[in-house]
Amino acid sequence: MADGPRIGERLFRGYGPLIGFAAMFTAMAVFVPTVSTEVRTVSAPSEPYVTSTAPGGSTTTTLSGDPAQPPPSTGDPAVPGAAPAQCEGRQVKGDVYSPPCRRSDGKNPGATSKGVTGDTITVAVRLNSFKSGLTDAIAQAAGAKMQGENEGTIRRTISGLFDFFNKYYEFYGRKLKPVIYDGRGDVLKELLGSGVEGAQNDALKVGQEIKAFADVSAITPPYIDGLVQQKVIAIGAPYMSRKWMSARDPFVWSPLVDCSSIAENMSTYYLRRMAGKAARNAGGDLAGRQRKLGIIVPNSSWYQECLDDGLAALKKGGVVPASVQT
Repeated sequence: MADGPRIGERLFRGYGPLIGFAAMFTAMAVFVPTVSTEVRTVSAPSEPYVTSTAPGGSTTTTLSGDPAQPPPSTGDPAVPGAAPAQCEGRQVKGDVYSPPCRRSDGKNPGATSKGVTGDTITVAVRLNSFKSGLTDAIAQAAGAKMQGENEGTIRRTISGLFDFFNKYYEFYGRKLKPVIYDGRGDVLKELLGSGVEGAQNDALKVGQEIKAFADVSAITPPYIDGLVQQKVIAIGAPYMSRKWMSARDPFVWSPLVDCSSIAENMSTYYLRRMAGKAARNAGGDLAGRQRKLGIIVPNSSWYQECLDDGLAALKKGGVVPASVQT
């Protein structure tokens, strides 16, 4: 077999930026006001919705067909200079998981937040997050050998993703404006709990110099904390606890489930399927003996909170682990 990157390594390199971008659009939908819209219902033989009018003039729209399609709506046609809306149905045609369009014939209200104007939404990308970051750390822990991507390739990938979203997603008169910069922070140190000064300096650049609305490369807790202080939406938190995420709400978003939920789900599974039962598939003198539970957790306060959540679920089920190692 020829030498080359394994499938897992290619996935790490190819989809790392996309994970952050996917979560970013959830934040956009919540935090960025677009236009004040008035919902109007339309009935036609080809539409999956039926509109009825009650005495007094009020209307009700009910579903008669495909639940994947939202009711059509329009904005205020009285706004001077309004242009016809181009977005119909889902933002990505044919994808039922894509966000629905909210048709509007009105202009957006202009600048609504730091990094948001009537024309653009500024999004920061810390280049070193992808050159040597979370994916490298995971690969190293798994014993994989990864060759760092060429910087030009990373930049083209990021720019291409922004071009894709600007082309296929509706931002109601605005375009995403990526600002890619090479920070001074050491991402691997930050993932291990140090490197705070460099992370803070990079976050200050994003908040005060770039003046970004969001950063889609926020994959380390120290960098995220710096962005939160600057009131920049930080996207990419790596499996932090529910308590940690809540304390930084609403400026932290992640495509990854919080580790509190992971710990609770694993504890529940253990209680239902393994607790108090014999190890039927074990080998040697362990076969048939009653199971014992051991837990290994990263030695970090961020993940100790998740350990506490998992232990609470086990205690509720009457189980105390035989060993807990950090």
